[in-house]
Amino acid sequence: MQTLAGLAHYDRDVRHSYEEAFGIMRKMKLDYSQQEEFFRRMVFNVVARNHDDHTKNHSFLMNKNGKWKLSPAYDLCYSYSPSGTWTNKHQMSINGKQDGFTFYDLDTVGRRMDINNPNEIIEKITEVVSNWNIYARECGVKKTHIQQIAANLLLFKK
Repeated sequence: MQTLAGLAHYDRDVRHSYEEAFGIMRKMKLDYSQQEEFFRRMVFNVVARNHDDHTKNHSFLMNKNGKWKLSPAYDLCYSYSPSGTWTNKHQMSINGKQDGFTFYDLDTVGRRMDINNPNEIIEKITEVVSNWNIYARECGVKKTHIQQIAANLLLFKK
């Protein structure tokens, strides 16, 4: 297992982009399904407000034949605080921005990265995340936390 930061020799104090990560994945010859999955994770991080999306939180696994693939997703959690040093904006940029993303920004990156039907992926992830209140209640999350998080989710309308 190796992180994006380790593979690309990225310094932890320097901001990088999802587009750069796609470029690294292409150099590693990851197949289309892996790239689409990475796009899904990018969209989830935006919609669910996981601002802790730095290059050490994206990793890859190599099999015994030397073929790389995305590792299972990890550290996917709500991490947004407008006054936080690390959580007031995303750690990786999208379409040249670290916050204030629009549907257009995500769709644009998806199209540039040759993702099939990126708008449908964005809509589906938005739909799933919009059910946050239901999932949270089922898990016993306090009502105040449910409301606070729900108020900050980026539920895109096309």
